Amino acid sequence: TCALPISITVNYRVTDENSASSNGSFLITLTGTNDAPLVSANDVTGAITELPDGASGEGLSTTLRSDSGSFSISDLDLSDSQSVSVTPPTGALGSLSAVLTNDTTGDGQGSVSWSYTITDAQLDGLAEGQTVTEVFTVTVSDGHGGTVNQLVTIALQGSNDKPSITSALASLPSGNELSPYSFSKAQLLQGFSDPDFGDSLDIEPGSLVAAGGSITYSSSTGTYTYTRDANNQIPL
Repeated sequence: TCALPISITVNYRVTDENSASSNGSFLITLTGTNDAPLVSANDVTGAITELPDGASGEGLSTTLRSDSGSFSISDLDLSDSQSVSVTPPTGALGSLSAVLTNDTTGDGQGSVSWSYTITDAQLDGLAEGQTVTEVFTVTVSDGHGGTVNQLVTIALQGSNDKPSITSALASLPSGNELSPYSFSKAQLLQGFSDPDFGDSLDIEPGSLVAAGGSITYSSSTGTYTYTRDANNQIPL
């Protein structure tokens, strides 16, 4: 801290070759300058993995996930008391808060605790094995212009989410039992979506079955064709 100036008196004696002497003194004035706080990284990393598909609370905005840690601070100015603030990265999914759990007043040593929170719903967009890193800047200020930054790094890892029906399914027109009935893969996929960003949807091979006939698929056109068995005609 920029304290009041202090004065120091320096006394001395001047002698000649015949041992005669005189006393002298002069005054030194020292003006204090502020010393910025320092940080010592203890636990400044965190990691959260999205809940697996089907787990209790998975994908809910009410399911909070969190991690926390702390780091030490010091200040040579023993009368200083610190404050903390947090600057999030652009587009952060979660939020980080920091509190001063002990300032350096009196002994020059203190600590800051941080806590990161995110909902499992906010993690839904992460695909299986995808990792997103969020770096927050925690600034410690001594109130006299001295500041120091500590970075807190959070790693977010995704889990696979199953596709689900989120809009209207395709409405297929009526057909004639005497003629093969064709429909596209795009029609079957209509209405389904996947929360995992970048995932592409497809029809599982062998999962498409229909009673009374057979279904074939043309990969070149992306078209399925249903042909009713001759012995399964619809009676009039």
